[in-house]
Amino acid sequence: MSATRGKAAEALFVYLALREKWHPAVPLADDYQFDVLIEKPVGQWKRIQVKKIFIRRGHQHVTLSRRRSGKTGAKYGPDDADYLAAVDMDNHEIYLIPWKTRTDTGKYLYEVTDCRISDRYNKYCYRT
Repeated sequence: MSATRGKAAEALFVYLALREKWHPAVPLADDYQFDVLIEKPVGQWKRIQVKKIFIRRGHQHVTLSRRRSGKTGAKYGPDDADYLAAVDMDNHEIYLIPWKTRTDTGKYLYEVTDCRISDRYNKYCYRT
């Protein structure tokens, strides 16, 4: 089920990329550290790691760890992708956060919240 939710989040992100005219490309193989490439601006390709936002103890979180064969591994980072796309499937919101702006170093990305609420990620939010 987790893989299905992940693919749904990727599809929502690709829809946003098409709407914004970012020219998305999705790798056919799963052995890349990113999920989608976007051309933004023209001629500059950016690697995107797409993660679904989930609720844990009443707060929104994004898991930044890789998951292979049902096991949690190393965290994703700036060497793996240029942006983190945190996707809120319930509210149809996507936070396209540059890796270099992240200051937290833990397993989870916290403080992701509704686009309408002012927080440090609000400027990266897109509504689909």
